[in-house]
Amino acid sequence: MDDTQVDELLGRLDSTSWAEVEDAWEQLKEAGVDRVALARRGYPTLRKWQGRATLIRGLTPLARDRPDAVALAVDALEDRSYMVRWRACEVLAYSLDRAALPYLAALLGHSDHRTVEDVRRAIRAIESQNHHTFKDLDDTGAIRWMVNAGDAHDRRHGRPVDREPRGWLPFRLRRRLRSHTPTISE
Repeated sequence: MDDTQVDELLGRLDSTSWAEVEDAWEQLKEAGVDRVALARRGYPTLRKWQGRATLIRGLTPLARDRPDAVALAVDALEDRSYMVRWRACEVLAYSLDRAALPYLAALLGHSDHRTVEDVRRAIRAIESQNHHTFKDLDDTGAIRWMVNAGDAHDRRHGRPVDREPRGWLPFRLRRRLRSHTPTISE
């Protein structure tokens, strides 16, 4: 894909129509365009939060292998849109990179309470070195966030995540969860 086609698709990301944004994003992914380079190039030029959030979300699978993806997510923490800040927290939580903790901690006094909650969950995920806790809002241990193939193991215990829940869960709920553990996929 040449630069003019990439620029055209980046222009389509600058839309309030989710259908158009997702269509452009899928075309960029299928073309194999480097996501980090794409985000570095497109993020500063996009006016609509939908496109900026999509570019940041696209960094999530790369967050553990590419420090530049983490750096872009840190920059996105200062975005004016809550949704972009949420996606940035998501990328940082998935990265499990302790170097992001000071940047996250700086947002604990943010005026948007939703951002503060996202920051707290991202910090908890990094400190526990378990990215699943970012999506597990109730801290039940039953939610698994699968981004890459290696996410099928619980990092703290080295066990497959399809183990039977234990502890305080009522018997009926344990039986239900044994048959299906919910996952969140990218």
